[in-house]
Amino acid sequence: MVRQSHVLASCILALLTTGCGAESPTPSPDAAAASPSAEPPKLAEPLSRSECLAAGSLSGLTMPADAVRTETSPIHYWFSAPVTAERTLPGAIAEVTEKLEAAGWKQLADPAPVTNEHGSASYFSKPSSSTKQNVIAQVSIGKSPDSPAGAEINAVVMLVGNLDAREFPVPDGAKFEAESPASVIYNTPLKPLDLHKFYKEKLKDHGWISYRPPNIYEGYEPTADDLDREQYFLNHGIKLELMYLKGDGDTRVIARLGVVKFELPLPTDADLAEFGEDPPYVSFFSRQPAEDLVALYTKHLETDGWKAGEPISKEKADIARGFTSEGRDPLWLGALNHKGGGTFLQLKVDKGE
Repeated sequence: MVRQSHVLASCILALLTTGCGAESPTPSPDAAAASPSAEPPKLAEPLSRSECLAAGSLSGLTMPADAVRTETSPIHYWFSAPVTAERTLPGAIAEVTEKLEAAGWKQLADPAPVTNEHGSASYFSKPSSSTKQNVIAQVSIGKSPDSPAGAEINAVVMLVGNLDAREFPVPDGAKFEAESPASVIYNTPLKPLDLHKFYKEKLKDHGWISYRPPNIYEGYEPTADDLDREQYFLNHGIKLELMYLKGDGDTRVIARLGVVKFELPLPTDADLAEFGEDPPYVSFFSRQPAEDLVALYTKHLETDGWKAGEPISKEKADIARGFTSEGRDPLWLGALNHKGGGTFLQLKVDKGE
C-alpha cells in the first residue's frame, strides 16, 4: 500500500520541478544536455536498515500539537497542520528545519534547497558514528489551499539511506529533467526492455539483486507491459525502484532510492525473486542448500528480535520453521529441495492455513 505521505512528497516535488512560481529555478541549457559517456564513480556499499536507523531514525521527531493528520516510523515522518499566522510556508520550513537540526541533521548545500509558492524541497545528512558514512533525508513541505478544513501545510521527511541516486549509472545519451540524492528523472531513446538489461548488467557487480514485488491483488495478473514498466533492486537495507514511461520515441525514467521497511537477505544467485516489505514476504530459487538458506534467515531474524519455533501453518516443506516477535505477525519460513538441485525458499506471514 502506498502511504499518503509518499504521495504528498511526490506531488510537492513535482510542483517544484515543473518550473512554476517566480522563485522556481530555470533549467540551464546544460541541464538538458546529454549525459557524458564516462562511467560514474564506483557506488558506495549500501548500509543495512539497522545501520541507517542507528544513524538517522526519524521516530524521535515530534509532531505539532495542532497537527490534524500524522504518520511516523523510523524511515518516514509526515504531518498536516492548519496554516496560521505563525505557520506560513516559510514558518513551516523553519519549524521542520529546527526539529531536524536539534536531532543532529545538517542541511546539504548540494543540491541547494528549492522553494517557490507551492512548497520547498531540501536534503539533510547525518553522520553514522559506527560506519563513518552519512545518511540522507529528503524533506518536502507544501501548502494545500483546497483542504476542506482550510489551507494546510504538509511536511514529509523520508529516509533515503547512505547512497546518492545521482551516482548510479545511466545510459549514454540520457537527458536529465531532475537530479537529487533521492531520485533522478531522465529521458532516453532506449526501450523499457533495453533498460531492464542495462540496469541488470550495470548493477549486478555491485551486489544489487533484481526482484519483483509480490502480487497483492487477488484475481489480477500483471500484463507484460505492466512488468516492463517497473524494475526493482535490493542491496542490504537500500532499495532502488525504477519506472519506465514510454513516450513518443523515447522513455522517461524515474529512479528512486529509499530505506526498506523490513530487511530480508537475498543471496547473490537468487532467481525469480519476489520481495515485499509490508507485510514481510520473500521467495526465490537459489543453488544453495536448503539448510544453509534456512540458517541464514534464522540468524537474520533472530538478530532482528524474532524467536524461532514450530510453525503454525501445516504447509508442506522439506524444512519449515516459525518465527514470533511481540507486536508483530508470526512468520512462516519454508524451504523445498528441487530435484535438479537447488532450493525454493519462501518467507511470509503465518496465517495458520
